[in-house]
Amino acid sequence: MGQPKIDNTTHTTVNIEHTHHEIHEGDAFHMSDQQDIANAGSFNYLIVTPNTNKFTHIFINVVSQAEAQETLFEGVTVTNSGTALTGHNRNRTSGGVPVVEIFLTPTVVSSGTILQIRSWGTSKSIGDIMRSENEWVLNSGAVYMVNSLNNTTSNNLITTWLNWYEHSNES
Repeated sequence: MGQPKIDNTTHTTVNIEHTHHEIHEGDAFHMSDQQDIANAGSFNYLIVTPNTNKFTHIFINVVSQAEAQETLFEGVTVTNSGTALTGHNRNRTSGGVPVVEIFLTPTVVSSGTILQIRSWGTSKSIGDIMRSENEWVLNSGAVYMVNSLNNTTSNNLITTWLNWYEHSNES
């Protein structure tokens, strides 16, 4: 292993966060999507983790023009996964592809267990979202769903970012 890098100006050791390191390694991915949701409507993203030794660390961020709610479910049952979406490697020089699969508008039979609910907009505040407090390590061989709900009486433009990295535990 090489010597730590030293900053020429401050003469301090250069460190990067682990999540940043995963980008450099080519193991970090991103998917973003935007939907104009009708009055009281909702839409779903399905997240499928394969049954492998790779674990998914995911950070979900949803924003909207007006009042909305985001819910994360685990143990979802579907009859149709929906439309496949592409997860992009955040290191554009890497050829790595994600093992996690993301789908839009699955046909849901059972939502499973609620892991997280966040609401914001009129008379509500979501504040700043910190990764360390909102990162989930997903089970392998599991199905998750992010549901975004428009809590207004008019259309609401809702944007969803899924950022994740995939790794195997060290033995």
